[in-house]
Amino acid sequence: MLKPGPLRARAFIETFDTSLDMSDSTISWEELAKGRIKNAEDHFRVLEGLVTLSESPSTHEPSTVLDPRAVASLLPEYPLKSHHKSLVIRCVATYWRELERLVIEDALSHLHSLRKRADIPQVLNHRARNIASQISHLLRLVDSARQGRHTRVVASDEYASLLRHRSAFMTLHTCLTIHRYIRRIDVDCSQGLLEMSKRYTAELYVLPDCFNQVTEYREAWRERLST
Repeated sequence: MLKPGPLRARAFIETFDTSLDMSDSTISWEELAKGRIKNAEDHFRVLEGLVTLSESPSTHEPSTVLDPRAVASLLPEYPLKSHHKSLVIRCVATYWRELERLVIEDALSHLHSLRKRADIPQVLNHRARNIASQISHLLRLVDSARQGRHTRVVASDEYASLLRHRSAFMTLHTCLTIHRYIRRIDVDCSQGLLEMSKRYTAELYVLPDCFNQVTEYREAWRERLST
């Protein structure tokens, strides 16, 4: 169960600006109040989902759509298991850069912790699977943002940024997939794994379908880099 502590309220408290001048006539106090109420509601909705997940051994998924800003600010404060974190992230319906940063940092940390091995590990890499699931979801949100399906048109500089994010996600997703399915890893910390995997044959993978899936991901990664 999640335990209260001084850090638990930090992300929420920091969203309030206590330096506002009450006599400032340029401030729309009604709009400010509405914004802060919504912000509080978004944070508490995420907190409710986090508590539910932390108290349940199941993979129960919150039924509500969660605000990406609230998720990005609160997730670092709570030590969720990787599959619970995936469930929370998959409840986000719009792309947010800070959420991308958290997922990329988590993926890089995991990939850099992995060592070379001569055979398939005895314990399945569930963390790699869960991070890959998070990346797949964020890739869909990135592509949705690129195609202008949200309420505003994506500016040219933001569009270029989304392309970079998409390429980073595809690179990480492909490396995680290789780690999950290949029998032998010849490098530490995933160094050069993507390029090295081009020389791997189907016999090195757990099943032929796994080889086909990695090949498909790698080709999709190359195509995304060129678009």
